Amino acid sequence: MATADKLNFISQEFQLYVGMCIVIIGFTGNLFNIIIFITLQTFRETPSGFYLIVISTINMGHIIIALFIRILSEGFKTNIRGIPWVCKFQLATATWFHLVSLTTLCLATIDQCISMSRYRQYSNRRVAKRAVILTCMIYLAVWIANAIYWNAPLGTCMIINSDFAKYSSYFQYPVLMGVIPLSTTTIFASLAFYKIRQLKTRQVHIIRLSHDRQLTAMTLCHAIFVVTMTILFIVTFTYTTVQTIADAELKARVNLVHSIATLINYGGFAVSFVMFLCFLDEIIIILGHILYLLLCLTTFSQTVRFRIEKDMLQCRFNQ
Repeated sequence: MATADKLNFISQEFQLYVGMCIVIIGFTGNLFNIIIFITLQTFRETPSGFYLIVISTINMGHIIIALFIRILSEGFKTNIRGIPWVCKFQLATATWFHLVSLTTLCLATIDQCISMSRYRQYSNRRVAKRAVILTCMIYLAVWIANAIYWNAPLGTCMIINSDFAKYSSYFQYPVLMGVIPLSTTTIFASLAFYKIRQLKTRQVHIIRLSHDRQLTAMTLCHAIFVVTMTILFIVTFTYTTVQTIADAELKARVNLVHSIATLINYGGFAVSFVMFLCFLDEIIIILGHILYLLLCLTTFSQTVRFRIEKDMLQCRFNQ
């Protein structure tokens, strides 16, 4: 087997098994996030909690739709993205989910700063809902543009317009999905962390301080992780879009690196529950209740099945 074939096989297996793990962990974790933040009234009524619910919902959709289609195409080698409408839908939807998730994370970090400043009256759920709706509507234009200019004319999902290819390579991915949201998130998350440390020296209600610190820690940790996971993907995607590689072995190496970077990027949308688990004691309590309920249901179902089987055997014996 040639080196290029070996690298392509490794890339396929990596996308299949690692990708499926990310799908399972991401779906379960984000579902737990939604349930927990809706259950906890303390965080459900805050704009930051609302932003985290939206982020978890968007991330779950991103993983289920965009990543799962990628696994079917690249991991199982079905080339489902060679179908024009699947290519358009997968790339446009993945871009929309990515942008909305990153922008909502920016809004969450900005809200954290506003909530600890003299403009805290603008930190409320009404403003948060309007900001999220406006974000979704604005990025709908990006979804339409990607749906128009991505196609699979020769069975390969690709950009069919040279001008849009330049826009994607030099603005959409490195700037719109890279520099702008990542720098905004980093700056405001750092400011929020600085402000929350200042609250320690003031006479602030201990419960409010505790909740603010928990939300700030979760948002900051999630922001750092997403920034780290996204940078490598942006770099590799821009390189593969701009450069035309003729050598088969070099192309296989680049594709392997890009596949790894892509799954690492998807991992940033999947492991938020694990990070939130480290900062919020209530999550551990609720998770324990959920696991206990599942254990009770499992035990009850096994008991019922045992009784049914016992009754059936008794009936057969009597006959």
